[in-house]
Amino acid sequence: MKTENENPKLKEIKQLSPDAQNYSYGSCGSCGSCGSCGTGDGSSPSNCMSEDMYYKLCEQGALQSPVYVCGWGLMIPQVTEYGYYGGCGCGCGSCGSCGSCGSCGCGSCGSCGSGGEIGSGRMPQTLEEAREYINITGNNYVQDVMRGLWNEMLSLANENGRQEVGCWLFFDVKMKQYRKGTTKYGVPVSGNSHASINPGSASASENGLSGQPVSVITFIHAHTTLSHEYEDVEHICGPSKSDLDALKDGEIGIVLDYVGTFFEGKNYMFPGHSDDAPMKIYVYNNKGVLEDYDFDI
Repeated sequence: MKTENENPKLKEIKQLSPDAQNYSYGSCGSCGSCGSCGTGDGSSPSNCMSEDMYYKLCEQGALQSPVYVCGWGLMIPQVTEYGYYGGCGCGCGSCGSCGSCGSCGCGSCGSCGSGGEIGSGRMPQTLEEAREYINITGNNYVQDVMRGLWNEMLSLANENGRQEVGCWLFFDVKMKQYRKGTTKYGVPVSGNSHASINPGSASASENGLSGQPVSVITFIHAHTTLSHEYEDVEHICGPSKSDLDALKDGEIGIVLDYVGTFFEGKNYMFPGHSDDAPMKIYVYNNKGVLEDYDFDI
């Protein structure tokens, strides 16, 4: 379910709303990288606003587009979202959060959240909430990150090979915002060779977020397309055994993959399929798939 804030445009900064313009801007100190540090309206790197001002405007709902925050760079407005998360699809509006279905009276809830469309989740306020996969997969920013990884994987696939693409996902507790780490690339393979990716270090400093108060959440990666393959090769959709084995107890992973064709108890992808075949977000732990959600690229 898309919202008007799902794909913020980063090419330009629009004017703030009248409510935002009524604030008097204060200084956040000195970051050493801009002229009027923390005293501006956020319209450019040299006219950045303070962190405190950013928080106030987000709380008031006064930000209408991304702004530059001193010491942090371009930041999207923070929006708290509540909504039904996949599952029954009844549209009754009373399901609440996944796990409470059955009381809505629609009679069709059944297995709410399994294989349904992804919902909006809610904006995490704590690290604990940020690690709940319903909030990870339902977050607009994270969904854009996943679309970027998937499209990057597709762009790299050709008749010479294919490779997985992924990144570590972090959460900034102070800013209450997910942050993407450096994009990682798997080793190119072709034919019936197994594609894989090495997540590498999960430290902030090794993922382009050095010095920032972030905590690691999970690793997200995209399995490869077989659209350019013609050999006798097949792929079981969802997390691989190596994906599961890479996790410790209590950890989760997220993999983007196709829905595939059901055959002998499993879903397979075969060579020569369309790049835009239906796909899913698979959430898993070291025991197997926890949830899977239809995802529209």
